Amino acid sequence: MSSRLGLVDPASLSAEQKEAYDIMEGYTTHRYGESPTIKREDGCLLGPFGVQLHLPGIAQHFVGIGKTLLAVSGLSARAREVAINVVGAHTKAAYEHAAHARVALTLGFSKAQLDEIESGVCPADLGDDEMIAFDVATELLERPGPLREDVWQRAVGVLGKNGAMVLVQYIGWYRYIATILNGFDVQVPE
Repeated sequence: MSSRLGLVDPASLSAEQKEAYDIMEGYTTHRYGESPTIKREDGCLLGPFGVQLHLPGIAQHFVGIGKTLLAVSGLSARAREVAINVVGAHTKAAYEHAAHARVALTLGFSKAQLDEIESGVCPADLGDDEMIAFDVATELLERPGPLREDVWQRAVGVLGKNGAMVLVQYIGWYRYIATILNGFDVQVPE
């Protein structure tokens, strides 16, 4: 896996890095299970989690935002993954795209649907909440300025105000993650 920062060997962690490693490893194992896209056999963390070990003071907050977003209700897992996959496709963040395409497949999305999302087309067979997730993410990523009022109102109409707020937070969160991944040239594990 190419990265400007390199991987941090778990055997050589400082005390602060060890604390960060334990927080992130616990979170990722609980959230994703044992995944070769998140942790290598030698224990090295990959993707955004591996990046955070270089600035371990950020790790607890990084995981905290992820946990908090997951705990807030109003957005289905499938709608969330549509938004994340739109962000990954738009930003060309290779790791984010590959990791969340895998998650989307486990939620029942087809490869054809993911290919359409990657090409900027909303699959016609998505549910209403998934379609609005696609529309809001696309609008925020492609059009400068505030989200159009009609798009916001459609999101509130489909998801409720809480769901629409969580959707916008997820889009911003994964845009931040994509920026980190692209800034440090984090690639898909081989």
